[in-house]
Amino acid sequence: MLQVADLARLDHENTGKLLGYCRENNPFSRMLVFEYASNGTLYEHLHCKSALPHTPPPIQMEKLFTCNFLLLKYRVLNADGEESQLSWTRRMKIIIGIARGLRYLHTELEPPFSISELNSSSIYLTEDFSPKVCSKHF
Repeated sequence: MLQVADLARLDHENTGKLLGYCRENNPFSRMLVFEYASNGTLYEHLHCKSALPHTPPPIQMEKLFTCNFLLLKYRVLNADGEESQLSWTRRMKIIIGIARGLRYLHTELEPPFSISELNSSSIYLTEDFSPKVCSKHF
């Protein structure tokens, strides 16, 4: 388990920023305060109906011809069969951001951070859906 000072030194656009902490003498009275991520977790967007803060506009089926390649726009559905806010373009942005955050943690820090349990619940999404790697198991 990392110390608060270790978490405080994280400084990357794709890792959660520690804003403060509280520790009292009572057992189980510790709290870490990270920056707010208004779009919740990646898990919520992939698996939960109630996670979507608003209904996105429908994407119409259409064909676009560009540079002799056929590109299809289509609807991306979440696990509940409802339209997701996570288009394939947005999903790629999230994946690339997660990879950049992990590269920072594993290779750019000295000593490197290791995340013992990385899953969609530990990826927080900001207002513009930028991912923040922020595991409770740091």
